Amino acid sequence: MKVVCLIENTSCYADIEAQHGLSFYIESNGKKIIFDTGASDRFLNNAKKRNVDLTAVDTIILSHGHYDHTGGLHGLLQQNDHAVVYMREWALEPHYSLHSGKPAFIGIPENSMNEIKNLPPNRIHFTQSVESLEQLLGKNCFLFSNVTGNHCYSKGNDGLLIQQGEAYVADPFIHEQNLVIEENGRMILFSGCSHSGVINIMEACKQLTGKEPDILIGGFHFQKPRQDGTIDTKFAEEIAARLQNYCTKYYTCHCTRVEYYEYLKQRMGNQICYIGAGDIKEIG
Repeated sequence: MKVVCLIENTSCYADIEAQHGLSFYIESNGKKIIFDTGASDRFLNNAKKRNVDLTAVDTIILSHGHYDHTGGLHGLLQQNDHAVVYMREWALEPHYSLHSGKPAFIGIPENSMNEIKNLPPNRIHFTQSVESLEQLLGKNCFLFSNVTGNHCYSKGNDGLLIQQGEAYVADPFIHEQNLVIEENGRMILFSGCSHSGVINIMEACKQLTGKEPDILIGGFHFQKPRQDGTIDTKFAEEIAARLQNYCTKYYTCHCTRVEYYEYLKQRMGNQICYIGAGDIKEIG
């Protein structure tokens, strides 16, 4: 398996742009996949720099309905005339975040939404809570959502809302989905933001498959550091301890936030690494 981080909050390369958002290119079992599309078209140039042919992509997976994971879909679909989009139907609903006490729209941008609405039926697939991808990617490959549980639930979700009538209520994240791919006997779990909680997602994956993933790649959506740059070390310590209970290698990024990653790295050592824009991982 080959994984290329096409866009992320950070970049260590002079020729690769960074932006708040996330997009991965995945080659697995003979298929070429885009998992999320970042916040804008900026990831398209990074793809060229990493020799990723977006016209050859056959599958697009949207992890959830926030702008920083769907904003580049407009540009991608203008380049690619055949890839099928896999998403939760609830991702199409408007989503909001509290800013200065008022709900601000953070859902799928209008240009990407228009592209989705104009897709022919054979190019859009609204996924079930557990969606087999066996015919697409092979045995033991699937998408799953509707993750429950309250283990180490992040305060980073506070203020993320949906609208019900005239009221704004806490987002239940039924629009979020996670990808499991098994290749050469190794199970890789991809998560966009882990809004449902990274430990809850790990537990759901384990329950569905009967085993822990060998690798998890994605963001953990922890809360912003305080104004002085400090973090909730009690929460970070609990997360580190829980993650270490699994025999899983973690490649994290984006909404985990660098400050939390550095704390986790001190506790977890080589079990956790950062994957930034332009990084390429070959998973044997």
